[in-house]
Amino acid sequence: MTTDEAHDDTPADDWDDTDVPEGEELEELERLRAKLGLANGAPRRVIDGRYEILGRQGQGGMGVVYQAHDRRLDRDVALKLVRSRPFRDEDRLRERLAREAKALAKLDGHDHVVGVYDVGRHQDRIYFTMPYVQGLNLRQWQDEAPRQVDELIDVYLQAARGLSAAHELGIVHRDFKPGNVLVRATDHRILVADFGIAEAVSKFDTPPEGLEAVPDEAQRLTASGAVLGTLPYVAPERLPTLDQAPVRGVPASDQFSYCVALWEALAGELPFDARTPAQMLEAIERGPSGEGRIPVWLRSILRRGLRRDPDARFPTMAALIRAIERRRHRRRRRVIFAASVMLFIALFVSGFVAWTRAHAPLETRVACSVFSDSAARVWSDSRRQALLDRRDDGPETIDHVIAQLDALMERWVETGERGCVDGYTSAEAATEIECLEQWLRVAEDSIALLVEVDDVTAAPRAGEVVDRLLPPSLDFCAFTPPPVVDAELWRLTQATRAAALLGAGEQALALADRALERATTLADARAHTANFAEAYSARAEAFSRQRQYQAALHDFEDADVHAHLSGYREREISNQALWAKVRSLSGAALDYAKALEDLERKRKLILAVGSGPLRTRLEAELEDAAGFVEYRRDAYPEALAHHQRARELLAQLDDPVLLATTLNNLGAAHQMLDQLDEARASYTRARQTLAAAGVPPGHSTAVEVELNLGILDVELDRSTGFDHLASVARLSSGPRQLQALDQALTLAVNLGDEPRMREYAEELLAKLSSQPLTSASQARAKFDVATAFVHLGDPRGDELFATIDTLPPELVSPALGLRLRRSHVRALERRERCADAAVVLAGVDDYARRHGLVDPEFREWRTKRETAACELAPFQ
Repeated sequence: MTTDEAHDDTPADDWDDTDVPEGEELEELERLRAKLGLANGAPRRVIDGRYEILGRQGQGGMGVVYQAHDRRLDRDVALKLVRSRPFRDEDRLRERLAREAKALAKLDGHDHVVGVYDVGRHQDRIYFTMPYVQGLNLRQWQDEAPRQVDELIDVYLQAARGLSAAHELGIVHRDFKPGNVLVRATDHRILVADFGIAEAVSKFDTPPEGLEAVPDEAQRLTASGAVLGTLPYVAPERLPTLDQAPVRGVPASDQFSYCVALWEALAGELPFDARTPAQMLEAIERGPSGEGRIPVWLRSILRRGLRRDPDARFPTMAALIRAIERRRHRRRRRVIFAASVMLFIALFVSGFVAWTRAHAPLETRVACSVFSDSAARVWSDSRRQALLDRRDDGPETIDHVIAQLDALMERWVETGERGCVDGYTSAEAATEIECLEQWLRVAEDSIALLVEVDDVTAAPRAGEVVDRLLPPSLDFCAFTPPPVVDAELWRLTQATRAAALLGAGEQALALADRALERATTLADARAHTANFAEAYSARAEAFSRQRQYQAALHDFEDADVHAHLSGYREREISNQALWAKVRSLSGAALDYAKALEDLERKRKLILAVGSGPLRTRLEAELEDAAGFVEYRRDAYPEALAHHQRARELLAQLDDPVLLATTLNNLGAAHQMLDQLDEARASYTRARQTLAAAGVPPGHSTAVEVELNLGILDVELDRSTGFDHLASVARLSSGPRQLQALDQALTLAVNLGDEPRMREYAEELLAKLSSQPLTSASQARAKFDVATAFVHLGDPRGDELFATIDTLPPELVSPALGLRLRRSHVRALERRERCADAAVVLAGVDDYARRHGLVDPEFREWRTKRETAACELAPFQ
């Protein structure tokens, strides 16, 4: 022992695992030490003749951390002294730590990783040294002050990059949590520490057989000597169960831990509150809690990272980072791409064409009076009147729905009665009668839903529900389920889709669950059946309508497996197309190339379907899905090509609504390519197609086409846009109505049309004031109103802009905040309120600097302010 070592100013109880004084006790101890002359230059403990202990930094379950000075290299380091444990193989531990240090040396200098310098042994205690980082750990930083959402995401993205860099070198952390991430005080850089160290320490803590090791931390998990992690951050595959032993940490395990930590930081609570492994597994099965406080765009990404199956998470941390960054920075689209996520739900909602019938002709004759009686019961006067009573929700649509149902019921009765002889049907008509009965049961379910769902926003979708009842070529036997699907189950899935379409989410899911129960009853010993495929696909569509994309993706996957293994090719192809669309919307699968590859693979199954209208519809659906994915990844030329092919295919079929929807999507792709004349031609043709088929203006597809025509006119500053947008505002409600009013206001501002500016600003403000502010689109609309008022010289404009900093960050991102502030400056310039513009501009400059938004585009905008009406000061 050296002379320096004999005079140890570090509390001895740090070295024998007893508690050390903290807080007031530590302050009192320091005062006593000062009186005794032991402070300020007193001899300090030196480890291995090299590391001079300067002070204690903290302690945890694994050991105590000190600040030390490396005399050999003249640098400060963090020295972690590993706690002693009975039965530990210290020699093997040191070898393992040395290997970890050598691996981490490859990351030396990485911006977001704390490496390991040295591993040694002192007085039978293992220690290792790391770069000394002055600052807080991430847990302390989060607790220190309230943090903005963007601030938290920025910090965690840095940590993710550290994990990703380590994974690329084959290094797994195995115990990621906020306490193992450091926030450097000098530059607030995030550094991930303790890679693999915790597992290395616990791996050699195995007691002799028959003895049980005492855990060093209440929530530290060990099994067979290998550390599994820290609840509740540990991944489920690392937890011991009755069926299997825990697996060693893999990159996907770090991904799970990371998503737990980020979820906790954003939601203010852990996604899985658990104290034991069993509780943890149960909580994972139930799903994460606190989702309402997670930004909507981020939910599906984190949910994927929190999946129980490691293979179902993102393939790499790099993929997770890309997912977050793409969704976070995805620019706002001004063109409405499609009338609905499910462009071609109607293709299969009415069932597949039954090419062969598996039922023998029935011998029972039916009295012909049954047809008119049944039609009168299903489409009764009371139900007709109930729809008429809701006419104010959408006059054109409700009138169209009633007229369609009148015509369908009349045609249904005529079809049933045409084979009557002496008041009875013939035995040969039994098959057709069965088709008619099946159609009527589905129609009754849909009509009941139209009457029961009392929601003003459902009116525009009512036309789509009735569209689904139209049998191909008015052949009711083409509206029956495929022979491989149970008729009653098929009826339940049709009702599921109708309820989801009308926004009755809970009812839709309840119907889907009944379909799954029936599929289970019918399955017998078969693991995979077409009935399961049909039921899972219907529930996936219901989840998608409610934007529960994560749940939908699981069901689409199950439907695909059942359809493929049962040979149900029609559903397999249709399911894949919808699956690709929802994946691209949810952000849970951002590998667009893989989505396109899957669609191409399913295209090869088309030959198994045969020929005719069904095959044409399936081909059109695959083309549309490919166009949707290409559009989502901003590959507009490719999207255009796919939608052109879908349009050519649908032109062969008698389905004007689907053709108009494809033309609308085609126009959107043209518009994004600045092919504005072609875009207008596509929108106009879609509008004409719907009008020629008698589809009312209030039909949801017609509303979408009209909205896109209006948006196109706004882009071109054409006053004709007012007519389109006024029509949309009159025929729609909710978010679509707000969007139409906001676009009309934007057009009025662009044209300097003050009467319309005031009209739309007042109407939009009244709408916004009557509802809580819960979305970014509402926030944008609010400050578009503020901009208009400033243009008009109305003091309410400045009053509204003064509230911008009071909005929660999940509604106003830094980019949106900058855009709104810039709008304020331009409006003030237009009114030649130059002094006020200069004050606001100074705030804009500061805001852009604080949020790292000073890019070339901002500088260009800022330079224009120097030559605009107010000739404002240059950017410093």
